Amino acid sequence: MPVELLFDAGFGDIFVIRTAGGCVDSTVSASVEFAVDGLGVDLVLFLSHEKCGAVGSAVQAFESGEIPHGLTRLFVEKIAPSIVEAEKRGEQVEQAHARHGAEHLVARIPAVVAGLEKRRIGVVGARYRLSDGRVETTYENFGD
Repeated sequence: MPVELLFDAGFGDIFVIRTAGGCVDSTVSASVEFAVDGLGVDLVLFLSHEKCGAVGSAVQAFESGEIPHGLTRLFVEKIAPSIVEAEKRGEQVEQAHARHGAEHLVARIPAVVAGLEKRRIGVVGARYRLSDGRVETTYENFGD
């Protein structure tokens, strides 16, 4: 689902970074830093969605104990903490992953930390529900 359509925004109005399973690596972190510092983005949204194939693959690997070989293993490893958290909280993995991803951005990207300290930006974790088209918030930080 193009986020521009989801949020009724024009093309170019939203700086979008997409990865399988919403996995954050150094390139994604650098892209977020560029968006905040270089482009003046004032809202960072970590958006997951129901029935994510990468998250589903990670859950399957986690439950079976059969970790895939090759580069696919990377996103399974990145999603695993969200699987554990979802089990503890009794929620769906995509919900936990959206929160975990947003918390990761807040903890690890200096531009995000500085923006929150100055109350110049906000960070939101959310999950898009394919079943009804709604976006549910899982995490909010506006520097409060």
